[in-house]
Amino acid sequence: MKAIDTFNQALKNNNYNFCFYGEDIFYLDLVFENFKHQLSDIIDETEVIRLNAEKVSFQLIYDELNTLPFFGDKKLVIVENLLDLTAKNKSFFTEQEKKAFINYLMNPNQTTILALLINGNIDKRKKFTKELLKNVNEIKAEILDAKEINDYLQELNQPSQILTAKQIELIVALSNEQLELAVNHFKKIRALSETESITDDLIYKTQIKDLAQNLFDLSKYLIAEQTESAFSLFYDLMKVAKPGELIKINGILISQFRFFLSLKILIGQGKSNEQIANELKGNNSKPINPNRIRFASREIKRVSELFLVNVQRLLVEADFQMKSGSQDNQLLFETLLLKIINLEK
Repeated sequence: MKAIDTFNQALKNNNYNFCFYGEDIFYLDLVFENFKHQLSDIIDETEVIRLNAEKVSFQLIYDELNTLPFFGDKKLVIVENLLDLTAKNKSFFTEQEKKAFINYLMNPNQTTILALLINGNIDKRKKFTKELLKNVNEIKAEILDAKEINDYLQELNQPSQILTAKQIELIVALSNEQLELAVNHFKKIRALSETESITDDLIYKTQIKDLAQNLFDLSKYLIAEQTESAFSLFYDLMKVAKPGELIKINGILISQFRFFLSLKILIGQGKSNEQIANELKGNNSKPINPNRIRFASREIKRVSELFLVNVQRLLVEADFQMKSGSQDNQLLFETLLLKIINLEK
């Protein structure tokens, strides 16, 4: 994984100032735990100091950075929640303190390893952030593609080789490129392997789904006119939904059916899965996962472009009605599901 490779190389080069951040908190924690593990041979647990920038003064942080370790050659100072580096309108350091902090980073105490830990993204437009990044190793905990998840699961799979390479690829495909889902699914399969034979069918049955994947299932039921299954899944989602989440659910369905319609058109033009993956780029201009295309192609085979256009129209109308607050959202959504199921009829 790129983030882990980056800090390992920095440590080899005796670069000891780090800034860890990322929106995927599961991956950020995983990367940071790996970082601390790499240091466990050279830093005693008693030499790990954790400070919350929201609760302690700059002076305390500054003093800890410059204090020599008691029991070893080095110590680790972790500074959390330095929101001065983010887009949030909060500042814990004065301008003078920011300058002092940058000066420290330019000439750091060689017995101190500093790790800034930010849950979320940093704001690189800020002067303080720009100056800081010139003097630290920037570690953005971000999964770039499915291959990174695959590689990590392969590491977890060693040395026992519980799953085949193809089965790991299947878990990654089912995870919607989310590391947490993939890792939890792998651990579930590993536990089951003590009593059951691991098959592709078992992997499908034990899939751990997020909201988007549950809504993909809801889309399948709507396309297949499976009224009972669609409403059963909808009511299950409502049991755990937060207030106002129906608007989010409807928004995801709009995105999914827009994807279905684009896919249907491109398939009709005779495009290959590889060509479609490159044309329907996701966030950050990344090609769509080919497995997503394969799964979706199978589901939309039986419906027309006109059906998908009409579903899109109904969803957009429902979005407007929900946001206008003209009627009860759950009742509106239940009516919407019935309208979609009856479109083909």
